[in-house]
Amino acid sequence: MRTELHRHLDVSIKPQTLLKLAQKKNLESNSTTLEEFQKKLILQKPLTDLKSVLAQFSLFQKVIDSPEVLTQIAFEVVRDCWEEGIHQAELRYSPNFVSKYNTLSWEECLHALKSGIDQALCRYPNMHAGLICIASRDS
Repeated sequence: MRTELHRHLDVSIKPQTLLKLAQKKNLESNSTTLEEFQKKLILQKPLTDLKSVLAQFSLFQKVIDSPEVLTQIAFEVVRDCWEEGIHQAELRYSPNFVSKYNTLSWEECLHALKSGIDQALCRYPNMHAGLICIASRDS
């Protein structure tokens, strides 16, 4: 049994799902193909600072706008682990990151993610997944 100890749930959205969500919010043209989208999405060179790295993930933040989307994402991430042969996963997320562009509370984010994980664990009963919250405070 394979185990993964560090998968960021909030940025492990499949490109297909991310594209559909971005198109639904008019953040990406409906004519954009998956291939074109992946070329923009996948980093082609190292970035020089944390600010640049985090900017690459702003699209992820902008599409995470409802409990339903969080539940879908969580389900799909657990399913992806299962399909990759990973049957134990330690998933992590940052409520600050997830709620930056929406009005969801930390508690709403947690419940939605847990709902998606629980649905996936019912579908894949030999799968095990834990959820770690990455919290930080501003100084």
